[in-house]
Amino acid sequence: TLLAPTGGESWMQNTVQKIAWTSSQVENVLIEFSADNGANWTTLATVAAADGEYEWTVDSDLTDQALVRISDASDNTVQDV
Repeated sequence: TLLAPTGGESWMQNTVQKIAWTSSQVENVLIEFSADNGANWTTLATVAAADGEYEWTVDSDLTDQALVRISDASDNTVQDV
């Protein structure tokens, strides 16, 4: 489950933002970002933790089309956006 961001945040370029999650039965979490409402995804990190936080330095100004997704690194059908 994606805990943060929760939606509606305004993230600006060069700021550090927290992505937080909790999950069960997932050993490696894949964190991805989309600037175009999910049409294309960029991998931010793969984290070996069922529960955790990742601090991301935003590399560009974001629009309301931006999404963050977490998924099971070994099974991308298990995800939360």
